[in-house]
Amino acid sequence: PRPRVLVLDEPTFGQDARTWEQLVRLLGDLRAAGTAIVTVTHDEALVAQLADDVVALGAAASAPGGVG
Repeated sequence: PRPRVLVLDEPTFGQDARTWEQLVRLLGDLRAAGTAIVTVTHDEALVAQLADDVVALGAAASAPGGVG
């Protein structure tokens, strides 16, 4: 059975390009199957490719919003 929710902390940090692509493909497959993915990341490409909703944290405040 697939997980209903997957929580990740900087999942692409330190990955080479090939591993990054494999991970993004896996996360995309999980997402398409209905798994909710919650992640903390600085990887804007990951966010652009997979995010439905984004909460961006700054030095003093958060700014909830949507992507795409």
